[in-house]
Amino acid sequence: MFLCCAAGPVVKTFEVTSEAITHQRTLSSLNADVTCVRYNHNGRILGSSSAEGGICLDVASSGELLSRFFYPGDTPANRVRPLSATARCQPSLIGDLQRVNAVQFSSGSRFLASGGSDGFIRLWDLKTQEVMQTYNISASPVTSVAFSGYKDEYIVGGSASGAISVCDVQTAETAGFLTVDPAHGVHKVMAIQASPHPYARHALGSTYSDGSVRVWDLSTGQLTAEFVRQHEAPSTALTLSPVSKVLLATGGLDGRVIFYDTLQRKELRSLDLEQPVSSLALCADGKTLAMGTTTGEILVYDLRGAITPLFSTLVHETSAVQSLHFSPPIPDSATTGVIPEGVPVVSAEHVSPCKGETLQEIALRKLEMLGMGSPRSSPPPSPTRFATRTAEPPEPVSPRSHSNGSSQQPPSLSFIDHLSSHRSELRSVAPSADERHQSEPSPVSFLSTLSRKPPNETSSSYHTGGSPSKQVDFGNSTIRAEIQHLREEMELRRQEEVDQLSSLLETLMDRFDAVVEENRSLRQENEWLKSHVPAS
Repeated sequence: MFLCCAAGPVVKTFEVTSEAITHQRTLSSLNADVTCVRYNHNGRILGSSSAEGGICLDVASSGELLSRFFYPGDTPANRVRPLSATARCQPSLIGDLQRVNAVQFSSGSRFLASGGSDGFIRLWDLKTQEVMQTYNISASPVTSVAFSGYKDEYIVGGSASGAISVCDVQTAETAGFLTVDPAHGVHKVMAIQASPHPYARHALGSTYSDGSVRVWDLSTGQLTAEFVRQHEAPSTALTLSPVSKVLLATGGLDGRVIFYDTLQRKELRSLDLEQPVSSLALCADGKTLAMGTTTGEILVYDLRGAITPLFSTLVHETSAVQSLHFSPPIPDSATTGVIPEGVPVVSAEHVSPCKGETLQEIALRKLEMLGMGSPRSSPPPSPTRFATRTAEPPEPVSPRSHSNGSSQQPPSLSFIDHLSSHRSELRSVAPSADERHQSEPSPVSFLSTLSRKPPNETSSSYHTGGSPSKQVDFGNSTIRAEIQHLREEMELRRQEEVDQLSSLLETLMDRFDAVVEENRSLRQENEWLKSHVPAS
């Protein structure tokens, strides 16, 4: 695993193993005090911000400078300017450069959010190299930013005014604010973090200058856990567990690191350090914790029981460790949705997700994947409702069937394939419409079905003293009327089912189109990264 940190004017990267922490390289692209550093979603790019308004993107493996932003205070939009690795920062824009306090990549690294001392959150499109959206959330400086939601629906920003702003990426508007009870006073938001746990993406943790810690649910806007003044000094850092939905750790200038159970709302344990804590980072394995101190030191702990650090290293002699971040786990195409290096993204429009699947199997699997339930698990349809739905061409309709003056078009191919899984079951339950049609010349079988009376009683009830031929004609007319009534009823039920399943298929296709569009966006991101990052 790899760890990056910001201290003074440099960014340093380390390799952390079970035996040692080893320094990899030092980056100084910003030429100013670095305020924040983050890995992108696959750990190949480092994004960092400075106190003088710069934002840099560097290749993590080589330290090569990809591009540099400048953060002007008098305009909300500014282009990314690619520079060589040896070039120095030459601010040429009008206006004083503003301090950038925090940066954060989106989950696919297509976008970068930044927050600065001017009270704005800016959303940068890393492909077009332009500011995509700007949010004026506070008159006070923005202290930290985070993407939240299962699809990065929100950008969340904490400010020195004590409020947390929730910005909707789709509408480009501020959706609301998370505020503390005024009885607790107004205190600066020191740090925020969205939960990295895959099933808790709407959870948000925040720390405050009075030492308090709070956890919010962004889906409801409610406060779910509160720990008032747990630290005796400002709580400067926090980290949420990627493997546990309830584990939270915070660090403060009082030298304490406290672990909480956010579900039970209680403190689990604490560690007392000799130096004030300035930053925290928890590895993707959920057991390796890195702590940065105000004296420029990094301490690495194993949370499985050790109360003393496994390793420690001095990063900077005179500056605090302002930011820490572990690299994400290596993508595995067999178990994750992240596309590994060297594997091109293929649109779902052209390639079947599973080789050899039939159209019906693909449709059923997509229903399951989109959370619409599995048709396989539904109870078997009644013979009456689906008796006429077969894949074979319909038999020619007898002249008698045209007496109602209406005809029905056969179902579409996709509709038949969607229902083909029921075919064998239906045939075993009841005869199909074709089989019933072939049995129509035998009125006696239908007479015995429609009338439960013995044949002699049926004959006597129809006997009016006429000839036997008239009795037979009258009985045949009654049978034809009953058959016609059954056909009309079956046709009506079939049409109802066609309408219902057509609506279901339309919904499925809408959702499938959304997945295709998302896949196309990921392919574009992958192409951009491949063009900017040399193959290892």
